[in-house]
Amino acid sequence: MVRRSQQFPPVSYWWPLLPNSIFFSVCPMAAYLVGIQTIVDSDALNRYIKAALPSMSEFGAKPLAVDLHAEVLEGTQKPPGSRVVIVEFESKEKLLAWYNSDGYQTAMRERVGALDGFALIADGLPT
Repeated sequence: MVRRSQQFPPVSYWWPLLPNSIFFSVCPMAAYLVGIQTIVDSDALNRYIKAALPSMSEFGAKPLAVDLHAEVLEGTQKPPGSRVVIVEFESKEKLLAWYNSDGYQTAMRERVGALDGFALIADGLPT
């Protein structure tokens, strides 16, 4: 007799495969904007923040973390800066709608000279 535990691979085997599964495509998932940057011009950064915050609230954005002195815990590559920002959106669609909105595109003009680094989108886990 084959025991059930012998029939199925452990969770550690199949969990990495889930993002491509139908399960992930039908369950609602938050999306996170992650920025890792160096501040180049603090006056321009303040203008950018003042312009960007109202546009973020329109799209239900929720700032989760802002750290001006983030530390590298592991790895050998130097990050593009020590300023880390993490903002949660209800979905990737909402995040992209905010990013492409007139309100943010206007604010982004200030960001271009204020920060050096990058921003990326990370999908959350299904809720």
